[in-house]
Amino acid sequence: MSKGTGERQETERTRHVDAAVSRRFRELREALGLTRRQVAADMGASEGRWQAYESGQRIPASRIWQFCRRYGLDVSAVYAGLPFTIGPVGEDAADARGEVPVDTGGSIAPGLVAGMAEEGAPFEPVSGNPHDPAPDDAALRAIAEVAADLSPLERNLALAALKGIRSHKANRS
Repeated sequence: MSKGTGERQETERTRHVDAAVSRRFRELREALGLTRRQVAADMGASEGRWQAYESGQRIPASRIWQFCRRYGLDVSAVYAGLPFTIGPVGEDAADARGEVPVDTGGSIAPGLVAGMAEEGAPFEPVSGNPHDPAPDDAALRAIAEVAADLSPLERNLALAALKGIRSHKANRS
């Protein structure tokens, strides 16, 4: 049975999102130092299926959750910095579709356009915040030193791992 016209059109409109998520899956796998074969085995999928996921085939949400849970990542790591527009991208795209920009209520940082990623800032504890560790915390200093040498992707991966640890701890309580 073939896809209906509406489903085909939807697939075409979201292909750029599927391609970006696929690239991110490959980047995350490589950052974790895993082969496609290892991930496929861990996920209970064939290597060919995983290659298809990394080559732009739409990845089921359940696979995304399974991958993140298996490797201790926060799901936001998969989507961090990815485009979240649907359809043609560009200045005239919204006009061409007759869409009106959505008011985010200031949730996008000043100077950024929706869909743009903000560059990571150096990690420095802010004094006065009761949740910030003491400035003499050796473990925190060690984490900051390592984080300073990471690429933006590696920083996002490390942050996702830490969020995953926090989430895992919360689920155990």
